[in-house]
Amino acid sequence: MPRHKKGWTLSTLTILSLLLGICYIGGGLAKLGGVGVMRADAERFKIPYSKYRLIGVAEVAGGIGLAAGPWLSLLGVAAAAGLALLMAGAVLTHVRAQDPPGRAVPAGIFGLSVLTIGLLHVVS
Repeated sequence: MPRHKKGWTLSTLTILSLLLGICYIGGGLAKLGGVGVMRADAERFKIPYSKYRLIGVAEVAGGIGLAAGPWLSLLGVAAAAGLALLMAGAVLTHVRAQDPPGRAVPAGIFGLSVLTIGLLHVVS
């Protein structure tokens, strides 16, 4: 278990980093694998699927970095920052597509969660 500079374990931060990292990896793999709902989203957002898959690459990379963050703090902070920006873009994309607010809420929650984890890495 990673330890803080002062010696206490970062168990909560570690667990949250791993869980969110797994979520992002799963979402990214779904985009890369061409799952039907992801293809439908790309079409609704008017994004060519070949470019939409690049979002999946960013999610997988960010998820790996986030999961590694408790052991490689700088990587965790960088991954969290990148994923927070990605989720801000997702919220804007839902708004631009005139989706109901509930469709953008998950991206907003994930964005705020990953931003919080990044800030916790910085202060710990």
